[in-house]
Amino acid sequence: MLLDLHGAPGGQTVNQDTGCATACEGDGCGKASHYFTRPRNVATAVTAVTRLAQLCAAAGPTCYGIELLNEPTPYIVGEGASDRAALLQYYKHAIAAVRGAGGLDAAVPIVLMDWPQFLATYWLGNARALAALPGAGALVWESHIYAPLTTSTLLELKAIAPTPPTPPCPL
Repeated sequence: MLLDLHGAPGGQTVNQDTGCATACEGDGCGKASHYFTRPRNVATAVTAVTRLAQLCAAAGPTCYGIELLNEPTPYIVGEGASDRAALLQYYKHAIAAVRGAGGLDAAVPIVLMDWPQFLATYWLGNARALAALPGAGALVWESHIYAPLTTSTLLELKAIAPTPPTPPCPL
């Protein structure tokens, strides 16, 4: 089984099926200050994934790993959701907590999710910062594709991807 934080405190997207708006009262609902990137909500999420790690560790080989956050929005904080820099910071704190207080063995994968356009851009360089964390252990990236990639998107991804070496000609 894979345990994941599917709905983060405050919601990691503006969709109603991810998390709940904490400390949201009256006309304060829907404001960016109530979303996932609020420090109290991030701390609560880290506590939640730490507990998931403890459950996973107790389950032994039945548990494949922990996913730290499902489908973080592609929008910026000002629109009420997480940006990539805030996501990087959350992932750093959550990885340390899951491996430390959560007791999750370094061989058990921590699954990190983001959208294809960010895997090929932002995370191409920033993923190294996560892998370099002391005790980071096995980190696995995943993404969700709900619509076919357009030709222009594929060309954009190809343009930023490293060019593979040309294989030698067969003899």
